[in-house]
Amino acid sequence: MTAYVLDSIAVIAYLLKEKQGLKVKSILENARATGDRPCLSMINLGEIYYIVGRRYGMDKAEEIVAVIDQLPIEIVEADRDAVLLAAKIKAKYPISYADCFTVGLGIMRSAKIVTADPDFVRVEKLVQVEWL
Repeated sequence: MTAYVLDSIAVIAYLLKEKQGLKVKSILENARATGDRPCLSMINLGEIYYIVGRRYGMDKAEEIVAVIDQLPIEIVEADRDAVLLAAKIKAKYPISYADCFTVGLGIMRSAKIVTADPDFVRVEKLVQVEWL
């Protein structure tokens, strides 16, 4: 069993049925079959919401969040430990603050990050990355 943390780009690619979303589809199908659930930081859920809202409007953003709520994805709250770990990562690596929560969750869960975001090359010594 491999634990996964989904980056916002991975989830958006899956939901918009982009080619890069095929790996995410496979992960989610496996999760339904095994009961294992990939996770997504609550911060990245917010990132998905604003990205979709900007591109397609707020009604679509609301729709996307409702769909995510039905998927076998664990939404992980950002507690004090998660916030401080993300801040520590941000202090050392030039990646977005939201991405730092993905990396931090990967560290805390000993999980692979699933993404197509090239910024994650900068943190491959901290976490394993499964590229879309």
